[in-house]
Amino acid sequence: MREKSKRQKATYDYTGLYNRTHPSGSVLNEFTSRGKDEELPLHLIQLKLSMTYNTEETMGLLKEYCLLTENDWNMRLGLEYLYMNAYFNELTVLIRRNKESDNEENQQWGRLYELILDRMLGRVGSHAFLDGLNGIRLMSKELTFVVTYFVGASYGDMRRYGVMGNYYSRLSKQRDDIEDPMLLSFIEMKMNDFMFHYHWRRNELVLARKHGYWTLNHSQSSYKKVQTHENLALSYLLESYEQAMYHIHEAKKMAEQHRYHTRLSVLCNNDIPFIAAYHGQADGIETTDEIEQAHLHIAKGNIEEALEILLPIESPTPFQQYYLGKALKDQKLLWESYHRFKNEWGHYYFAQLPVQELKKLQ
Repeated sequence: MREKSKRQKATYDYTGLYNRTHPSGSVLNEFTSRGKDEELPLHLIQLKLSMTYNTEETMGLLKEYCLLTENDWNMRLGLEYLYMNAYFNELTVLIRRNKESDNEENQQWGRLYELILDRMLGRVGSHAFLDGLNGIRLMSKELTFVVTYFVGASYGDMRRYGVMGNYYSRLSKQRDDIEDPMLLSFIEMKMNDFMFHYHWRRNELVLARKHGYWTLNHSQSSYKKVQTHENLALSYLLESYEQAMYHIHEAKKMAEQHRYHTRLSVLCNNDIPFIAAYHGQADGIETTDEIEQAHLHIAKGNIEEALEILLPIESPTPFQQYYLGKALKDQKLLWESYHRFKNEWGHYYFAQLPVQELKKLQ
């Protein structure tokens, strides 16, 4: 039931952990007792907490503060803080608080992050996501930047990488108008992530990895580090089994430690078998993903088992076409896969997969 008063709105009790009666409330009371318009900005609260607590403790306390604050700007920026640090359960609570706010811009921020979370969880597709973004009222330069970033990223999801690249120039100009230090730090992370994917897809690996390693060295988010190790692993696929597996196992270790179950499933059932099969290291590797099972069968020489999975597919992806061409040693299929990776997906890096297989057949 929707709460009626401001005080009730400020005391959401998410699994009993985040209302003002929690032991951390005495720590945070210094920041929440000032009155709505007198609360310190998030970056200063983070700085003050970091003088007493270690990084993990500071992040946890700031997470709780985001659910308690009454300040309109801190409620908006808190959405980005929770999203960037993978506090998705808490993000759901703060989305609701923003949508129920009397401030119209907070309502727009709440709508935006609800849409972002739905996209991340697979509840909406790329085109519906883009339509939703276009429906957000751009009421500030900060909101404009965040929406523009996700519009550009959505074009990447749709494999329209030329359009995606054009958005980088727009974002660079918009970044100059942002003043909040915490938002600027998140923007730097987003821009690096944006450019990693842009350069990786263009097979510009030195530039891509530069952005990836920057994120590993500067991000405090364990979730972002898991994603970055995963991305770096795939960037080493064609060069080094050892380097690729190093990054995958770093990602897996962190995902297990922080219980990122969705990412862990992708790592174990997609990334590890994919890398292992490509390098012919399939023994002892298991997966629940049927297509990667076919890839492992090919690596082991079990061609009939692989074909039982691949041949019935009516509309194969470039990856599935590559696997089938690899199994059948069919140059035509491999060339088709190559052209589809380039022309349909705009992914010049993965286009090298069928090329490598074609070289073996010469």
